Amino acid sequence: MKWFVFMFVAIAATLMVTPEANSGSFDPVTGAYTTDTITVTLTPKTVAASASVIANGEKVRRATSTTYAEQGGSLYWGSRTYTMENATGATRAATGINASGVCTATASGTSLTINGCFTFSDEDAIYMGKSASCKSFFSLHSNISYLTSLGDFVGLNFGPGTNSFQLNKTGNTDVNTTSITYPSTTRSTSLGWSGYDINLQATLSAKTPPYTYLYCSVSQGVTVVMDNGGTITYSFAMVPETSKPAYAPTISYSPALPITNTIAVNIRNIAAIEILPSTVFNTGTISSWRTTYMEQPLTVTGQGNITRSFGATENFNVLESWTCATTGQIDFRIMRNNTNTNVCSGATYTHRVQTPQSLTAQWKALNQTSSGPWSAAATVTFTLP
Repeated sequence: MKWFVFMFVAIAATLMVTPEANSGSFDPVTGAYTTDTITVTLTPKTVAASASVIANGEKVRRATSTTYAEQGGSLYWGSRTYTMENATGATRAATGINASGVCTATASGTSLTINGCFTFSDEDAIYMGKSASCKSFFSLHSNISYLTSLGDFVGLNFGPGTNSFQLNKTGNTDVNTTSITYPSTTRSTSLGWSGYDINLQATLSAKTPPYTYLYCSVSQGVTVVMDNGGTITYSFAMVPETSKPAYAPTISYSPALPITNTIAVNIRNIAAIEILPSTVFNTGTISSWRTTYMEQPLTVTGQGNITRSFGATENFNVLESWTCATTGQIDFRIMRNNTNTNVCSGATYTHRVQTPQSLTAQWKALNQTSSGPWSAAATVTFTLP
């Protein structure tokens, strides 16, 4: 009766690098960098509207919501006269304004003079208010029609090289947004680097939008319809069209910026190693005990594939270790022919991955009385140095 031993081979490629703290992590195999979640907190500066904040004659827009700014006109702080479409409308408007208790007004013909308020008008209405509280916010665009274009606050610079990426933040609902979240983002490095040992660099930096605006809430407001003098008392919001860099919000980041990660890593990777051949050992009968080992030659050749495109044919060193497990009453080992060393001992050897190595599997019964089935399995692990 013939007994047999199976040779099983498994592959592992590992590489240790120093973990990144409070900022993100590098994948040593692919060279990809993953950021931590970043929170940007905006603390707006709140100021009372005045001629020193919004200049006399400066154009403002009426904000119909937190998303859009509608048509507007020049804002005036002192007494201002507007021309109504007819005298009846001017008289009606003056009566309504005086009744509101917010401002005072007089009518003369089609002229309507308003006192005690700031005012501005568009084609259809006159807007006025007793006071306004303005909150600063950022915008990416010089056109203030879209109030929620808050822009990018965090950028990722990845080197070596000059690649730069903007991180993707979650959506912002309105100009009152005070917290912006950038989820974890993974970016890959350039594939064109030469050599194996690379300085991977990732720098997270603040990207402040270029425009600062004021969103001004008018709690005591009055609106007059130009064609008929109808008066409505209600609060509204207005947005000056001119950027206000003097009133920029305070920005803070968690984790704090800038974050610079620089780490030298060895990004070699063995994607696959083929062990040739796959072998079944015919051993003879275990009962025919002999003092010498039965033998089966074994040649191991590694094919080193590098996942990044630089020098995939390089015959670099790997650390090779074997583990051997047996069942039954058998003495089993794998010997290096050139050193006569048993690789099953668990020692680690340095080996050129593409250089064939000659091994010999050897086995014999433990003693004269050994009997029964047996098997042996060997696992080789290749680890990047």
